[in-house]
Amino acid sequence: MSRHPDDDALAAVALGDGVSADVAHVDSCAACRIEVEAYVDAMSRVASAGAVPLTAPPARVWDAIVADIAEPAPAVVDELAQRRERRGSRWFVGVAAAAAGVIVGGVGAVAIVSGGSGLDGTVVASAPLASLADDAPAGTAEVVQRDDGSEVLVIDTTSVPVEDAYLEVWLIDTSVEGMISLGPLTGDHAELVIPAGFDVGAFPIVDISVEPLDGVPTHSGDSVTRGVLEQ
Repeated sequence: MSRHPDDDALAAVALGDGVSADVAHVDSCAACRIEVEAYVDAMSRVASAGAVPLTAPPARVWDAIVADIAEPAPAVVDELAQRRERRGSRWFVGVAAAAAGVIVGGVGAVAIVSGGSGLDGTVVASAPLASLADDAPAGTAEVVQRDDGSEVLVIDTTSVPVEDAYLEVWLIDTSVEGMISLGPLTGDHAELVIPAGFDVGAFPIVDISVEPLDGVPTHSGDSVTRGVLEQ
């Protein structure tokens, strides 16, 4: 059996500049072909995202979410998940950098209101939140659609004290290929505006993570609370 190309080689194939031997291997290898297709899809999402900040999450985020909500994966998916652990590929750096640029430009436009403002609107999706440490109930998340059509994610939870770090709220898609940061969680109640046109139904996983004060906009992989929105 021929050896699988590494992540850099697969990234090159996805970008259209792979060497002929790697292209031929991908054509004949289902696992590599699926991964290349995933790379192409992820790059397409970033290119078309506009003001929607999508990032490729670290492998540990993938592992934790799959363990929580997914059915046992086929062998080929297991192989892809393992290969995601090699984070040094040109594809990851390129896509993460592009997504990070969108995040840096987009988060400033996200309004955050905290302190129980009495939000008016209709609840269109909700999720019970649970602590990932012990599965204990940890509050609720609701998507409220306001009269003007805009949507807000309302979080009510017991804020976890952290040192030299902060809590951040994310929405993650069901394939764990993209995520959006809605901003920091600064108390037990927060109302975070969801970007206009963003499809919450495609990103139903509510995730609260501990983020170090390092200026890096991608998910740290250290999640403390999670829930899945249902409409």
